[in-house]
Amino acid sequence: MLKNHYYDTTLQNQTLYQHGLSGFPLAVTEKNNAGSVTAEQMFIYGPTGLFAIKSGAELTYVLKDHRGGSKILVDASGTIKASYDYTPFGEHMRETGSWDTRYQFTGQEKDEETGLYNYRARLYDPYLKRFLHTDPAGQGFHFIVYATND
Repeated sequence: MLKNHYYDTTLQNQTLYQHGLSGFPLAVTEKNNAGSVTAEQMFIYGPTGLFAIKSGAELTYVLKDHRGGSKILVDASGTIKASYDYTPFGEHMRETGSWDTRYQFTGQEKDEETGLYNYRARLYDPYLKRFLHTDPAGQGFHFIVYATND
């Protein structure tokens, strides 16, 4: 039989995603436990993926590296708001600036609590240099490595 359980509602926040037809998120809304919006971002995509992020009235452009990851974030006047450098397997080497984006290495969403990247079909750990689940398509010689460990 269950006894009295304490449930702390002060720590319960929600992150709501609105997805487009492509499966990529168009907007993210974060709400606190009272239902008040604490943050809201809209994402603008171009032919090569994420192009800009709108947060309130502020528009931030995403300049990408050769892997399609967020390299530099600049505002409309060209001022650098943040920059990211990664190791070949996605660990953060260097991060500058105060503006943060959830879409980082190879353009995938990073969960700040776990440090894992969400590749939609499975999660990737840049420190282990491995996916946490097997490849649903069964590609490669080993189904959990990233980029065939190359």
